[in-house]
This record gives sequence, C-alpha cells and structure tokens, in this order.
Amino acid sequence: MNGAIAGIIASILISRLGPKNKGPNKPNVPFTAAVWSILVPIGLVLFAGVLAGQVYLIPPLLLIIAVALPWTTTRLVLIPLGFPRVAYWLTRTAEVTFDGDLHGGAVLAGAWALLRRREPDEATAAWLDDRLRLAKPQTLGGAGILATGLLLAGRGDRDGARAVIRTVIDIDARACPEAARRLAAAWLAADAASRGAWREVAEIGIGFGSGRQAWLLSAVAQSLLGEPLAPGRLGLWLRWIVAPNRRGTLAIVRRALDVLDGAYLEIESSDAPPAGAAIVADDAWSTALARHAALLTKPIASVEQGDLLALGRAWDAILEDRAAERILAERALLIGADGSARALTRLRESVEGDLTALVLGRDVGLDDRGDAPSPTLERVRRRVRDSLLVGVESASDALRRRIDDKREIPAVDEWREWTALRIAYDHGTKLAGEDFRRLAFHKIHPDITSLAVWLFNERQQRPLGNAMFKWLLDEATALDDARAIALQTKNVACGV
Repeated sequence: MNGAIAGIIASILISRLGPKNKGPNKPNVPFTAAVWSILVPIGLVLFAGVLAGQVYLIPPLLLIIAVALPWTTTRLVLIPLGFPRVAYWLTRTAEVTFDGDLHGGAVLAGAWALLRRREPDEATAAWLDDRLRLAKPQTLGGAGILATGLLLAGRGDRDGARAVIRTVIDIDARACPEAARRLAAAWLAADAASRGAWREVAEIGIGFGSGRQAWLLSAVAQSLLGEPLAPGRLGLWLRWIVAPNRRGTLAIVRRALDVLDGAYLEIESSDAPPAGAAIVADDAWSTALARHAALLTKPIASVEQGDLLALGRAWDAILEDRAAERILAERALLIGADGSARALTRLRESVEGDLTALVLGRDVGLDDRGDAPSPTLERVRRRVRDSLLVGVESASDALRRRIDDKREIPAVDEWREWTALRIAYDHGTKLAGEDFRRLAFHKIHPDITSLAVWLFNERQQRPLGNAMFKWLLDEATALDDARAIALQTKNVACGV
C-alpha cells in the first residue's frame, strides 16, 4: 500500500514538474501515470527482495527501471551499445523528454544508436526512414528533423546533414523538445570542430542552454582563438567535468590550456602557395595578367574579396581606359586585324567569364564593393546574380507547380526541399548581395507562403509552416517590405 501511494505521489510530481506539451503531438500521459503508479511500486517491492538476497528479481527490476526512465536508459545503455530498433521502441515511451515530438524523438534515438555502430546498416536506416514516412501522417517536429540529419550523416552525406540539423532551431520550442535542441547543438559543434571552424564552434555553444557538450567546445574554441572573454583554466576544467565524453574531449581541452599558457598553434597546410608572376612596373597589361594568373591558381580557402577587388581594378585600367583601347587599335592595324573593338569585347568576355566561375566555384562574395567600385567586378556580380537567380527561380517554380497540383510528399522531404531552396537563397545573397536578395525574395515569397499555408492548414504540419512564416517575416523585415511584414506577422501569430 505504501509503495502504491509513493508511486501515485511520484506520478503527480512528474506531471506537475515535467514540461507541459503545448505542441501538436500531445504525449500519452495515462501511460506515464500508469507506469509510475503501478510499475514503480512493484519495482520498490522487487528492489526490497533483491536487497534480501533474491537475485532472480534483478531482470524484472531492470525492466521496470528501463520503462520508468526510458530516455536515461536509452541514452546511457542502448545508444552506446548500438541497438537502434530497441532504442526506437523504448523511446516511444519517453513522453516527458520528447514532449512535443514523441514520434520524432523515437526515430532520433534509433538514428543516434545507428551512428554508434562500426559498420553501416542500410536496412535499419531504411527502417527508421520509413518510420518518418508512415502512411498515417505524423506531425514533424524538431526531434524528427534532427533524426533526418543524423540519418543523412550515417549515409555519409555530411553536408546535407549539416544543412538539415542547422534548421532545428527554426522550429518553435513547443514542437521542439529541449533534448533535440541540445543534441543538435552538440552535433553541429563537434562537426565544426572536426573541420577546424573554431569561430563557428564558439558561436554555437554560447550559454549553458546549448547543452553541456556544445558549451565545452565553445569554451575550447574561444581559448584557441584567443578571445578576450574566453574562460580561464578553472572555467575550462569545470566545463570539462560537467560535459559528457570526458575521455574523448580531454586532449582538446589540454590543447586549449596550452594556448592559454602562451603556446602558439601552427596551422598546417598541404597546399603550397603558388609562385606569383612577375609584375612589370607601369605596365598595366603585365599587372592584370599576372594578378589574373595568380588568383586562378590560388588555394580556394585563401581567396578573399580584397584579391578580387585588386584584380578587378587591374583589369579596369585596361578595359575602361581609352589610351589602352588606342594602343590595342594600333596593334590591330599593324598585324592587319579587323579592329580593336572585337578583340576588346572578346577579352572582356574572357576575363569576366573567368571571374564569374571563380566566384561561383570558390564562394567569394562580391557584395562589399568599397568606396571605389570596380566596373569589371560590377559586371561580374551581375553575371553571378543572374546565374544564381535562374537556379532559385527554377526551384521555386517547381515547388509552386507541385503545390498547385496538390502533389504531396512526406513532411521530411517537404522540409528538405524547403531547406535546399533556402540554402540556394542564402548562398546567392552571400555571393551577389542585396540585389539578388530583393529579386529572389520577390519571387519565392508567394511560393513559400503557399507551401507554408498548405502545410499549416491541410497537412497537419503546423510547426513546419510556422517556421517558414517566421523566416519569411525575418527576411521581409530585413528588406523593409511592408506588405510582406503585415502578412507574415498575421501568419506567425497563428502559432503551432
């Protein structure tokens, strides 16, 4: 009797203190109440029996503990052991942890366990994928989106996984469990650290709310970057103590401590810088050709906007100079050519084509043009803008045709298609600047709004529609589009 009373009290406390689900996927609260009011008292009796020496009661006691603490058991036992299917089914009962996206949390647990296996298991990955694409539509939340990213990572698509997992923060907190947000931050921080993107790591893990793992890696990144507000030795050790996987992170923490003690990091590069061509003083042709050749052979990571600006101005000295045009005309007459205009046009086309390919291939932005813009780079920027606009407009048109035809695809694929379009939009804004941003937004705003309304009103995917409305509102605000701001403010107010 006392055990039953204790179980009922425990269930009441959990219902009061646990997170309240205000999202679309309301957990099966009676199941949790039944576990804590019936099984937990039985577990207390079994525990007393084990203390009395009845060791045969240990297996049922462990089973009760697993059902009563499903996420703790999954995280500490099933995921490290690499049992994805068992992790999936047990996490289906983790109502408190994955409040708001219980179904996605179960797939997340299975995907995480699958990543811990030494060998890939495509059959299990496909089985988990199918759980996200059930015939009966399930509302997709933050945990389900994170699960999608982890499955992509398990298949070797790190870029795709990174793009999807970054969008977890876009989902409203009412449909994105806190555990999913923290796991997403931990994965992104670890991924950025593996690429040496320490500035990105430092930003991901700001604040303890990002999770213990990301919080530690952020402190390490700040120390490696020599940030003035980086935590000291004691702060690093404290973060390391509270963070998980202490054995795996000990080496990088010691590396950060060495930097704090005054050691310098040596950046190794396998790409030797190419030898620059000789530049003849007061010779515009030599200068332009030498800079052009040097930039085309420069390592991708080291190409900067300043390099492009210097090259653009070097070509301006030729392509925009009347004296150079007269010299070219004189040389054309000497060799019997048709004239300088055609040769100059071909030269301009060749130069601008090379620079356009360079910008597109190496992701070098052209938006910051300085006080003295380069006419050559302005033409290149327009070329880049037009090229990227074609891709965004084609993707947006295809999306609009599918919406008009009411051709549904699983919510996971809807989100991935939206993510791909958003990446193309952000990429074009980075490379071509505000002109691209305004033109592209004018095109995608009605199409994405239609998609979001369709998902929100008819497809039971309110969290996804809400996230799209918020993004559109942010962009409309940045571009000062009053009509779009008014529309998306009303849409966002509809909630999830």
